[in-house]
Amino acid sequence: MSSPVGSLAGVGYREFASPTTLSDLVECAWVTHGPPAPVRVLPDGCMDLIRMDGRIIVAGPDTTAATSVRGTEPVLGLRFRPGVLPRLLGMPADRLRNQRVPLAEVRPGTGQSRSLVELAVRLASDDPRAETAPWPLPLLRRVTGQLAAGSTVDQVAAEMGWSRRTVSSSRRRPSSFPAPTGSMCCS
Repeated sequence: MSSPVGSLAGVGYREFASPTTLSDLVECAWVTHGPPAPVRVLPDGCMDLIRMDGRIIVAGPDTTAATSVRGTEPVLGLRFRPGVLPRLLGMPADRLRNQRVPLAEVRPGTGQSRSLVELAVRLASDDPRAETAPWPLPLLRRVTGQLAAGSTVDQVAAEMGWSRRTVSSSRRRPSSFPAPTGSMCCS
């Protein structure tokens, strides 16, 4: 999910640094508020956990602009680094592309957490599913951290002792990283 944009008076959107405990997994936290109204959401290819109207939903990677209806309460979100949320949820990113799905449908038994941070920490502590976890979590954190810091695929491959193809093919797999859309998360 990307930055909501609109011309309505009183609409607000702010991004915050990711929670310290999740900084290697989460790009940023964000909040939007304003009067109940449709809000246009621009695609960024990222995946988010969102608390909206008392529910937690998963926003899959968007490839096209979408309209989301904001309720009366502020909407809170955590935007994850590429490849992280599919691993934590045990569901390939391509199955969630351009969708907003209740967390209970994606990960039954997860329950409702009071905090998105608490939920993300709990998801990160669960055992991964092989089909959505090409690398162990510490390695995924390292790779996504390097890419987020501006390292090129070639630089990451050299540091990891891998071929460029290994990093690139893992980034192309829908279970690992969503396809780029031309914009960056939290830019």
